[in-house]
Amino acid sequence: MSVLKKAMIAATLVTAMAAPALAEDFMAAGCVIREGNFIVTTVNKIKDKLQLPVGTPKGDLTAQQTAIAEASEETDVKLKLVSDKPVRIEDAPNGKVVFFECAPIDANAFKGLLRREKNDMIAVMLVDPHKMKDSAGNKIKMPWRYKGDGDFLKKWLPPAP
Repeated sequence: MSVLKKAMIAATLVTAMAAPALAEDFMAAGCVIREGNFIVTTVNKIKDKLQLPVGTPKGDLTAQQTAIAEASEETDVKLKLVSDKPVRIEDAPNGKVVFFECAPIDANAFKGLLRREKNDMIAVMLVDPHKMKDSAGNKIKMPWRYKGDGDFLKKWLPPAP
């Protein structure tokens, strides 16, 4: 077997092992949305915790379609995928939670956002995960709903200069 053929087989195996079987192996999907030095978050007002916009699939939606649909619904902003490759995959008791980098279709959709009350359960706000401050500079005292989100976001979004 030629060296080239061996390399192609090895690359195929590595790619197959690295890519999760998203269509079959996820229980929820969501978006990580960057707005300058901030991340778009939702506030679960019942639990008083921050979280990334995420939700469960409806019908036969893929993880990518679920991420866009659920995050768009929670933020009231139409979103698009920046990449169809996940930026984070979390293990949860009922399966995997998959996050994709998303962006608003209207680039100004989150500009100047302080806090928007969506309903009695959810608010949308911008958070600097390094300083744990909102876009008005107020210190945020509520924790992240899911363990590891804060650490992940600090690594994913470089700190502001």
